[in-house]
Amino acid sequence: MVTTGWIGGGEPDAAGPALPVTNLMLSMRQRGPGDVLENALARSRAAEAREARDEAAAARDPDEYAANLVARGYLPGQISQLSMRLADTEAELAAEEDKIEKAARRAERTYQMHERGQITGFGLIERMRDADEGDQAQVERLRRRAGSLRRQIAEASELIAPPRRGRPTR
Repeated sequence: MVTTGWIGGGEPDAAGPALPVTNLMLSMRQRGPGDVLENALARSRAAEAREARDEAAAARDPDEYAANLVARGYLPGQISQLSMRLADTEAELAAEEDKIEKAARRAERTYQMHERGQITGFGLIERMRDADEGDQAQVERLRRRAGSLRRQIAEASELIAPPRRGRPTR
């Protein structure tokens, strides 16, 4: 019979040196089915930790995001203010164009009435004097202002948009 270091089914002698077969058995005893489960659970927890870390890195801190916008030249509320100014400008432009259109129709009717002899030259002057004809130069200024406001809104939107990354690779 071969001596293995085991006596009576108990632990090996602490005083004596462990023999090679005993060392092999002791090292195998540490790797059991429980260790496999614990390894799998540890890997799962590690994967969850990595996902949480990646999500935290991907999430933007709102304060940092706002500070970056201000640093790039964006003013808080800028787009809404520009949008309100654009709406006011477009309303003013529409009103001015409407005045011009009404004045043109009134002038046409007045001219036709004069040709038919319904009004005299003095009546013609009287009708044209009280009319608000609108201003074509004002219309042009309002159109330029509306175009400028649209460009400013587009520039502010570009500041807010996240930076574009390079082309996606396949």
